[in-house]
Amino acid sequence: MDGAINPFTEQSAGQYFVGREGELATFQIYLRGLCAGNPRHMYVAGVHGTGKTSYLNKLSEIAESGNCLGVSVDLDPGSTPRAAVRQVLRRVVVETQEARKGKVAGPDLKLDWDEADAATHFRCPRTSSLSVDAVYEDLCCIERFARETGVRGVVICIDEGQRITGQALSALKNALQRSSFYMAVLSLRLVDDKPSAAEAGRVLLDKKAEEAEGDYGASRLFVGQAMGPFSSGDEAADCVRRRLDGNVIQFTDEVVGRIGEMSQRIPREIIAISSATYDKANELQQSVADVNVLSKAFTDLHRRLVAEMRCLWTEAPEEIRRALRALVRLGHSADSQEITHEAYPEVKGELLPHIAGNIKIELGSLSRRSGRLIQEDNLFSFDNPTTRFALRIVAEGNEL
Repeated sequence: MDGAINPFTEQSAGQYFVGREGELATFQIYLRGLCAGNPRHMYVAGVHGTGKTSYLNKLSEIAESGNCLGVSVDLDPGSTPRAAVRQVLRRVVVETQEARKGKVAGPDLKLDWDEADAATHFRCPRTSSLSVDAVYEDLCCIERFARETGVRGVVICIDEGQRITGQALSALKNALQRSSFYMAVLSLRLVDDKPSAAEAGRVLLDKKAEEAEGDYGASRLFVGQAMGPFSSGDEAADCVRRRLDGNVIQFTDEVVGRIGEMSQRIPREIIAISSATYDKANELQQSVADVNVLSKAFTDLHRRLVAEMRCLWTEAPEEIRRALRALVRLGHSADSQEITHEAYPEVKGELLPHIAGNIKIELGSLSRRSGRLIQEDNLFSFDNPTTRFALRIVAEGNEL
């Protein structure tokens, strides 16, 4: 379709950033503290795809609007402790130099840093080992140059912070806590966010402390923020609508709502499903993506799961098909009585308990054979929303 450009191919939110109002309000408080000379340092923890990078970019943007300097650093994997700290410092130097251009006269800070052994203003490029004193002195040097341009503080947003070694984190922590001019925000990608993302992030920092001879100061210095799914369906919907604003292809309200449910409001999943739906609408030459388009896009994304649900549906007797269809429509965990009322609205009286008893037995048997149906405390549910939508596609054709 002419003029159709998929706005969901850009993974980092950037101009499309939505939600996280509570987290941003907390950051604003910390930013005011930084400007007053009382910085608080943060870590942002979450599993892959929960929007940590976009969030850090937003924090950097907010810092810039508050007369502070926002610095974004994406740590390289496998860096030595010295190399990781130097990477962070060099990025602060580069951004400080950019802030000085055209405002004040003086040395080219980036050039001086890159002179290594010949550097005149910085110690770290001239040291062969990781020295906390050298890191602190270079931070103080950068502060003097930054203040010349009216900068009130520097927010250092370090992405992929799980890559930093314990020794590097210890050195940064010990240097930062001696300064009132810097605020560090560390993002931590978690493998598992149980029991909570914030607690799992602190456990990760404690493990790094063990690498640094038990320097647990970092896990105490940094205040944790959990990054998970969007907090509401409205935020998930805004994530979709903002990217579609002004585009030649639009989604119906029902499609936007369904995407939020399918994705469990996880940003990465919202973007993946929305991108596939957009491409399918473009392929079908439809300017409005309806539930039929969403169904086709979903099937393309989850062919194996849809095929699995088709086999389950084909092998199930009619009574269980009706029960499964009812559980799909309900959209939440339900006991056999609620499922029976939904599946057999026309049945009244003494027959209902008998049908409910049979459904409980059959669904219980099915849950033991298939991990897709879960039975807990006499409640039945699907293992995740993706399974529910795959089964609905099978049960009702192309209508979600």
